Amino acid sequence: MVVIKDGQKYIESMALLKVMQHLGLPFCLIGAGYLMPRLIRDFLYRQVALNLYQLLGKTDYCQLRSAENKQHVLEETVRGH
Repeated sequence: MVVIKDGQKYIESMALLKVMQHLGLPFCLIGAGYLMPRLIRDFLYRQVALNLYQLLGKTDYCQLRSAENKQHVLEETVRGH
């Protein structure tokens, strides 16, 4: 995951924490993760990312944007050169 906020790039666990801060309760509570050393946070982030299909399952289709989930979709993307 990559998040660009105010011109600064965040990756892995730091990107996740930045996103969670803006989702409100209860998601913003994961901000307590800042108390954990970044090396450990990034390790845990990678472990979850590598096992995401096993943890959450896999679908055979792509979810289309609906009015319900529109607020969770980025309207603009940043492309690197």
